Amino acid sequence: MKILKILFAISILTSIYCIADLIFLAFFFEEMKTLLGNGFTSDDSFWFDRSIGFVNSIGVFSITLGLWNAIKTGPYEKKASTFIYIGGILFILSSLILICYDLISVIHLSNPYSFANLMTTDFMLLVLGIGTIFTADVLKKGIVLKQDNDLTI
Repeated sequence: MKILKILFAISILTSIYCIADLIFLAFFFEEMKTLLGNGFTSDDSFWFDRSIGFVNSIGVFSITLGLWNAIKTGPYEKKASTFIYIGGILFILSSLILICYDLISVIHLSNPYSFANLMTTDFMLLVLGIGTIFTADVLKKGIVLKQDNDLTI
């Protein structure tokens, strides 16, 4: 349970970062346009990165809710595993979109930086999503074992 609380604290910090990023974009967008010029918003990758970041933020919030439910009611509750599972699906979805985007960038634009990004960040996000779904699956199997144990007594 101690590790679960540490993981929850890390997810809270990550959630705060995600909220700060969204607030910064919402409230300081005009200042960014003034500093960087209007050209940065017309770049497709800016809005693409913002949308992927938004999907990842929702995934982090979902995992945070799942961890909170696991701490509050116990790890073998359906609500906790469902929230964690949703977060894992969102991480896998965003990583697959990023992998496709970087592969297209490498193939069509011959951008070597996209290949380095493909090999690091995108696949790490995919591994994180798969690990999160694995964790949710273990929790679901624990729910079944707990129900069997409750029926036996």
